[in-house]
Amino acid sequence: MSEPKILLTGDKLALGLTRAEMLPQYHRWETDPGSVMGYGAQLPVTIEARRARWERNSQDRAHSAFEVIRLDDGEPVGMSILNVNFRKQTSEFILGLAPQARGCGYATEATRLTVDWGFTQGVVFR
Repeated sequence: MSEPKILLTGDKLALGLTRAEMLPQYHRWETDPGSVMGYGAQLPVTIEARRARWERNSQDRAHSAFEVIRLDDGEPVGMSILNVNFRKQTSEFILGLAPQARGCGYATEATRLTVDWGFTQGVVFR
């Protein structure tokens, strides 16, 4: 497996680029029953649908997806996403943590890093 490409580092976590080789892992996190409910979905998507969405979103400049990485061991523990509406100057924020990473205090830092990226990198309102 390739090393994650780190974009922004915090105290315990970092944001990295998403990786195609991690799609099966992302899919497992997203199809966990707690995640399905959190996304407001009624049914989990297939791995094929997830792969197609990833490929489509990777070409969309309004969609910024990040792998959330634990710094102490380099382990991916989730994903965060900014879906930007440039015309309305708004953005939807999505955070999904791996089931085993929930309850560890990662959500606050992952949120701060993602929002910080959106504003300091000029992603949100360009």
